[in-house]
Amino acid sequence: MHVFLTLGTMRYPDGTTGGEHPAAWYHHFGGGRVFYTALGHTEESYVEPAFLSHVEAGISWAIGAK
Repeated sequence: MHVFLTLGTMRYPDGTTGGEHPAAWYHHFGGGRVFYTALGHTEESYVEPAFLSHVEAGISWAIGAK
């Protein structure tokens, strides 16, 4: 699995941290390709050029486009 985007460390009330959390990754699986992103939770995301580029690149990789 190739993680290329993580969310920062979370700090809990007791002072401990949760570490880095993968937010986007890709990998080969069962002869296919898998792309995952945890982004895009708001309607505004879908008009943001950086987010749209992120999704387009992931889909392009998953379908094997050059």
